Amino acid sequence: MEVSGLEGDRVLLGRLSTAERVADILRDRIASGYFPPGVRLSEESICGALSVSRNTLREAFRLLTHERLLVHELNRGVFVRVVTVEDLADIYRVREIVECAAVRGLGEPPYRLAPV
Repeated sequence: MEVSGLEGDRVLLGRLSTAERVADILRDRIASGYFPPGVRLSEESICGALSVSRNTLREAFRLLTHERLLVHELNRGVFVRVVTVEDLADIYRVREIVECAAVRGLGEPPYRLAPV
């Protein structure tokens, strides 16, 4: 049986695990305010709503905790992280670096803004 032609079909395979897809859903819900800062996320409710296992959800929680969107408190559960003043200062510091670099990358006036 010849399978050498399958290499081109690799792009059709999903690159994301179920946990990563669950993390994407939760990330979007957190960003939209559906889960407000400080709220405890119920494993039972989310597992039931998304029809995923607890292990899958816990892996999604670990991914989002690593991204600092969630906070795991021992024996209490997982909570949406509350953004601090220091966090906001860091966000704006990074924005300043990125946005100023983008403006410097435009070159000298007149700026070619048509591609933008």
